[in-house]
Amino acid sequence: MLRCVLLVAALSSVLMGCGGSSTDNSTKPKPDENGGTKAKSRYAEGIYLLSLAQDEGDFIRGNDGYSQYVGVGFALDLYPSQQELQASVKQVGKTTADWYNINAKANQLSAFDNNIKVNFCSRDGLGKCTIEQSSIERGDTWLTPLSNAHRAQLQANQFADNIEPLFTDKGFTMRVNDNPQLSALLIQVKARPLTAALMTSLLPSQWETPSAYGSRLDYDMYKFTRDGSAPVQLTASMTDAQGNPQCIAVGAVSAKQGLIMHFDLKINDSESVPCQQYLQQQGASAELVRAIISNQTIKIGFIEDAKGEDIMAINHLAGAHPVGGAGLLTKQH
Repeated sequence: MLRCVLLVAALSSVLMGCGGSSTDNSTKPKPDENGGTKAKSRYAEGIYLLSLAQDEGDFIRGNDGYSQYVGVGFALDLYPSQQELQASVKQVGKTTADWYNINAKANQLSAFDNNIKVNFCSRDGLGKCTIEQSSIERGDTWLTPLSNAHRAQLQANQFADNIEPLFTDKGFTMRVNDNPQLSALLIQVKARPLTAALMTSLLPSQWETPSAYGSRLDYDMYKFTRDGSAPVQLTASMTDAQGNPQCIAVGAVSAKQGLIMHFDLKINDSESVPCQQYLQQQGASAELVRAIISNQTIKIGFIEDAKGEDIMAINHLAGAHPVGGAGLLTKQH
């Protein structure tokens, strides 16, 4: 059954340019002063962190007392009135973790045009799962404001070492399943614009997943490089028990949309067989192996940290599979 933590990050708008911002408004569209329809923003543009709740009292906690599910999502305003939300979330600290992939599209000028789709993998007692999909087209019946109690829990949550995100006052709750009733809690964090200074600081740089969020079946190391005037290149790899890189995937930036960069990654032919062997040794399903050695996509943005350091937020997908862990990484100095 679907149990998820939704971490949603909001994107910026126009391709290769700068986007505006949207407001967090949970009311129905109303006539504006000129007799037209006032826009209704469901997914305020920005980057979000998520957790999963079974009721109004608390989010789902792990043995350490903190959120058992962590993830990142991106929301984007598209012209002329469309909004999109994409997020992935996983159980933290588990190699064979439950995961959830959420994609929502909404029309700001319609009270009912809000389509939510969820792909998820919830494991049975034998540790196996079948990817399932639920499609929810119910207008806004599954969207509610983020309660003060849930907001306080998210802001008080202890993340992995060296991750202390700064929060905004925007957030909402998305019910993702009726039986059992589960809701994703989304709270927006302060994001870094992709300024020239930030881009310069990335070249070169290396970012790694905190050990508390690591898994042998997730990518946990990302390197930015650039050769002369060529596009920025990203190299992603998993790390085996001996500290060696596995399933190395490489690709160049394909687009930049305000707050995020898009990359298309691919494993080199020479890496394909060793990668498949590594994944099989780790107990990966045949479906996951096929997805990883095929084309991969990744969205990247940056979050402000309380200590002044940047946190890299990612949504890394191989087919329907999120393969970037909890989606939060820190820069290695």
